[in-house]
Amino acid sequence: MNNQTGDAARDQAMAWAKQRLDDAVIEVIDSGIFKGAAVEARPEWTLPNKIVIGRIRDFGPGKPEYWVIAGEVPTDVISADLCATPREAARHFALKWQVGADQIRDPEFRKSQGLIQDKDWEAESAELTGVAESLYQVVEADKVWG
Repeated sequence: MNNQTGDAARDQAMAWAKQRLDDAVIEVIDSGIFKGAAVEARPEWTLPNKIVIGRIRDFGPGKPEYWVIAGEVPTDVISADLCATPREAARHFALKWQVGADQIRDPEFRKSQGLIQDKDWEAESAELTGVAESLYQVVEADKVWG
């Protein structure tokens, strides 16, 4: 691959990551986590055209920061205080989703969370488990974190 081709691929990957992160910011704002009118986000790591992990916060000093994940995975956020690196954040998301997949199998949990009861929660749980396991495989692959 020549340098121009490499630069074009890198630019395309960064454009994809920026778009996914912008979409994730809109989802996170809609969730009500942020109270301010302005939010800033920056990509920290990407698996091109698959996953982007970034940091997001209300604009201004002293505001809490969050890790955000988006792409071909569920958009999700966790406090940046929980993890120091994007790899640690990815591991945390994978474990969070695994626990969530287990929880939604339980009818009492679904009821306590006000979740729709007449949904195929076994299929939802299996899908979330699969995503969590795939992300964990990425976490364990040293070559993608170099």
